[in-house]
Amino acid sequence: MTDHFDPYHRWLGIPPKHQPADHYRLLGLERFEDDLEVIVDAAERQMTHVRRYALGPSQLLSQEILNELAAAQACLMDRVQKARYDEDLRQRQTAAMPQAASSPVAAPVVPQIDIVSAASSTAPKAVKIEYSANPRPAVPNPAPVIREVITAHRRGRRDVAKRLPHPQSATIRPRGWLEERLVAWSGVQTPRQFLLLRCLAIGVPLGLVVAGLLGGGDVVLAAASYVPVVLLAVVSGLLLAFGLSGSNRRSTFDRSTPAPVVESVPQAISRPPKPQSRQPAWPADAERGAVGAPSKREPPPLAVAPFDASQARAHQEAWARHLGQPVDVTNSIGMKLILIPPGEFMMGSPDDESGRRDDETRHRVRITEPYYLGVYEVTQREYERVMGTNPSLFKTVAGQDTSRFPVETVSWYDTIEFCNKLSVLERKTPYYKLTSVRRDGQTIISAVVQMLDGNGYRLVTEAQWEYAARAGISAIFPWGGTLSSSQANFNGNYPYGGAAQGPYLERTTTVGSYQPNVWGLHDTTGNVWEWVWDMYKAREYQQFARKTAVDPTGSLTGLTRVLRGGSWSGSGGICRSAIRSRRRPEIQLSSIGFRVAQGQSGE
Repeated sequence: MTDHFDPYHRWLGIPPKHQPADHYRLLGLERFEDDLEVIVDAAERQMTHVRRYALGPSQLLSQEILNELAAAQACLMDRVQKARYDEDLRQRQTAAMPQAASSPVAAPVVPQIDIVSAASSTAPKAVKIEYSANPRPAVPNPAPVIREVITAHRRGRRDVAKRLPHPQSATIRPRGWLEERLVAWSGVQTPRQFLLLRCLAIGVPLGLVVAGLLGGGDVVLAAASYVPVVLLAVVSGLLLAFGLSGSNRRSTFDRSTPAPVVESVPQAISRPPKPQSRQPAWPADAERGAVGAPSKREPPPLAVAPFDASQARAHQEAWARHLGQPVDVTNSIGMKLILIPPGEFMMGSPDDESGRRDDETRHRVRITEPYYLGVYEVTQREYERVMGTNPSLFKTVAGQDTSRFPVETVSWYDTIEFCNKLSVLERKTPYYKLTSVRRDGQTIISAVVQMLDGNGYRLVTEAQWEYAARAGISAIFPWGGTLSSSQANFNGNYPYGGAAQGPYLERTTTVGSYQPNVWGLHDTTGNVWEWVWDMYKAREYQQFARKTAVDPTGSLTGLTRVLRGGSWSGSGGICRSAIRSRRRPEIQLSSIGFRVAQGQSGE
């Protein structure tokens, strides 16, 4: 090995004459590639390759290059940033045409970082590194395809009923061209509405035909003179329509549960959504239960956004009294969780939101069950207390007590294992079951994850996360439409919405350093990305464009898991409440952490 080692040439195959490389060359793409999925796959492929050298003498250098790769990916995935970058790149190409073909094209620095792995945002063109003899080779993390099984719950009618979707969320499947036009014209959404539409479509015309025959072609005269006969014909038509509809109702509405076996990558299978629970109005004189004594009255109303801080607190207190539990709890390791009451809100972003992506289709979501959610992201001290290890990159920062920094560099599988171990520590029944576990050192790189009926700790769904993060606010951030680094930990050189530039820490910071949202949650904007339960699907939201999503749990299959909230390394636009990112569940980056949730029982 030579003394002058060029990592761009050796690791990425970019010769010196093409350095510094533009974003496309860094990711191994053709210039001006426009397919987002191709960009994501290319970035993950390059990062996986460079990460092989993270354990040797090139650790710091590999982190810097990973940072550049993440910055390139973030720029190319943002439509506005990509358009500007491509325009600048084309101009530089045109200016360089008279020069030699090997003349490098300098790439502008666009630090709108989606996911990064190190604090530094620049890397040298060539770095001299002294190697010890016989460096230890690194082995890439395998990601084999594993046969996954959904645990079937067969415990009587109650469990079967729980697996059936509510009629409000059943899928309507019209038969024939005419029915499709009637459904499109009327806008019906539930099986009951569709059945009524069918009856009317058959019964009323049949009654009018009979009336016309009786009246010699004069429908009005027949309707006036032979009212009983016409009514009898209409009722007969309705009964006929009802019989035709009921005879094949199973094929008209899709009420089937997911298949018990799915061939997929090593991912967990989501539990089918719970049926919609009707929330009656809460009478003004309702009995108010004390802590430990749930109220026997009707539950409080849903917290329907928008609402302000005082209304949010009132909702939390009302539901706490109804459940007979406190608004906030602290467990045995000092982790604080706060009650999030059920409610409705608009998920996603409007079409005119700056930085908006195609996977943020706005739609209404109803959360039907209350839950406790961590006030802070899981800290390094909490993680080490439960897991016995601390994988964080920022566990040593000069002059800082990092025990209250969020834990990072954890995979999605690591968070599942943490939830189970914390549940056991708290003498609760684990919420998940992990089988076929494969590890690389102490971290899990693949596993089969099944949901159980435990009362332990878990990850929230993507919908639960955004509902908690927005806290009744329909604005871009929990406090409005602008973001500066005095409000959250992100790259303050790139604020959002016209806010002033601010400091850039280039690392994580102590949880709770910034103001909470109205629920009392800290750091839902910036600091670290947070793993959630859902698998990622780009068009997941579009199915709810015309109906309310009730307790959605995301796609049942996929390659990646969803991340929410932005991080210390991203720009302001990457920290919007609606932003969706995703990574393979075995990925570990210094900008990724998590927070935990628990059901409302607290048992």
